[in-house]
Amino acid sequence: MARIRLSKWRPVSPELNLYINGLCGGSGCGTGLCGRLGQTREEHEDMQELQTYKRSLPSTLPVLATLVSLSLGLAAVKSARAHKAPAFEQIGTASWYGPRFHGKKTANGEVFSQNKLTAAHRTLPLGTTVEVTNVTNGKSVEVKITDRGPYVNDRIIDLSRAAAIRLGMKDAGLARVQIEVQS
Repeated sequence: MARIRLSKWRPVSPELNLYINGLCGGSGCGTGLCGRLGQTREEHEDMQELQTYKRSLPSTLPVLATLVSLSLGLAAVKSARAHKAPAFEQIGTASWYGPRFHGKKTANGEVFSQNKLTAAHRTLPLGTTVEVTNVTNGKSVEVKITDRGPYVNDRIIDLSRAAAIRLGMKDAGLARVQIEVQS
């Protein structure tokens, strides 16, 4: 069995955790635990010293620990509330477009720039901001829907060159993506 260093606060085994929780009061305690663990006398004395230290901690420590755990729990609840279910979600193939349309007007009247984070979608309202995630590599980007398309049946979104670069799909040309619109 490994020797415990008092500078470490984590026990090295579940059995030693029993000591810290006060199930063994020392040699000759009657539990037989010391003999089963095969602990040396030195290791047992270290555990007794740790128990003594534990008893000397201020009585406010359990209250402090409870307050810390409650505040962590509240942070988790706030985090869960912050992540709402998407109002719209779609998974499919994305493509990108750029040089041929650069400088031309989009469906919403803006001039298309392949260097902006924009996209074309068949049905989402123009001006909607969507999060597009490449499901292969996990990279995400937020884009604004400024145009209509794509006009190829098996694709769900056409991304600008800049968005394709951020998603790591520029060279491949196509990628499987997930589109989410937050409410």
